[in-house]
Amino acid sequence: MPTSDDRLEQAQRERDQLRLRLTQVGDLRPGSLLERHCRCGKPACHCAREGDPGHGPYWYLTREVGGKTVSHLIPASAAELTTQQVAEYQRFRELSRQFVEASERLCELKLSALDRKFCDVFVNRSDGLTLGAVHRSCGAGR
Repeated sequence: MPTSDDRLEQAQRERDQLRLRLTQVGDLRPGSLLERHCRCGKPACHCAREGDPGHGPYWYLTREVGGKTVSHLIPASAAELTTQQVAEYQRFRELSRQFVEASERLCELKLSALDRKFCDVFVNRSDGLTLGAVHRSCGAGR
């Protein structure tokens, strides 16, 4: 069974690994890349025929800015790169979420370790008195 020191070291390693992975994040962009086709409305145009996809594709990067949806036209030549940047943003968000969770676990383990040290000092007083209820409440000595 792992000791509290083992759990603390494991949590530290996990957070450090996530920190390293965060430093390796590349170019990123928030939003969604959308492919759109449109019709010009001219009756003689190819896009007016049934089954024709229309003009395009046109690529738009859409995201929320200040509570409003904003779209930017992306050149077709940059669509693949933009797709990679959006995917990298999603990876960054997931890594950030994992990093925060790992950091919270580490902080809780450190807090528990401090509680145990406090109780060990408090319970093992030099006057020989022990306060078992305090000792049991924090889990010192486990």
